[in-house]
Amino acid sequence: MDLFDNLKQKVAGANKTIVFPEGQEPRIFRAAIRLKNDGLVVPILLGKVDEIKQNVENEGVDLGD
Repeated sequence: MDLFDNLKQKVAGANKTIVFPEGQEPRIFRAAIRLKNDGLVVPILLGKVDEIKQNVENEGVDLGD
């Protein structure tokens, strides 16, 4: 089981809020959005706002809320 699957298993059904430091990093950003889209977590991204906004545009993410 890889790290991502392990994390998904631990948070399944909990809908927890998780803080992601370095949220501007593309790998961290994509993981946070993937977990959000799977309905597993409510992510809070920390980092450089302009870079996070650029990731949102690049990935075509709808933050919704």
